[in-house]
Amino acid sequence: METAKNILLFSVGIILTVGFVAIGMTIFNKSKTSISNTNAQYDSLVSQYSDIEYALYENTGSTASGSEVRKLIKGLKEDDNIKIYVKNGAYKQNHTEDANQTGILFSYGAKTIEEMDNKTKDSGDNYINPMASFSCELKRNSNGCIESLTFTQK
Repeated sequence: METAKNILLFSVGIILTVGFVAIGMTIFNKSKTSISNTNAQYDSLVSQYSDIEYALYENTGSTASGSEVRKLIKGLKEDDNIKIYVKNGAYKQNHTEDANQTGILFSYGAKTIEEMDNKTKDSGDNYINPMASFSCELKRNSNGCIESLTFTQK
């Protein structure tokens, strides 16, 4: 009788252990899916946040002052893959409008950034008047990331 009781308790213990392991595995699998979804949402938010300072200019009716454009250009970092083109008054005066011409390129480390503060003729078309008003056109790549901004002086 004692042996039958021990076998029964051992069997119940095994069944309970297998049940707890099964419940644990079920919870683990459900949480793994939830964590995977959360990581995907986080990645999406990070990519949106990285473009947020540029997305402000996405509204085609919005305007930016020259000082905002200058601040945006000076804030470019080495790992930014964004190009900023500017069509200021001098550029528009010295270049004929062509679909292939996008404006003066400003990117991290470019010589044009040093020249945008210089009002002399030596700086060419690179001077950006802080008081000027600009409209902005934003271009995105196939992944939806901002590729370039083109500011055109009004």
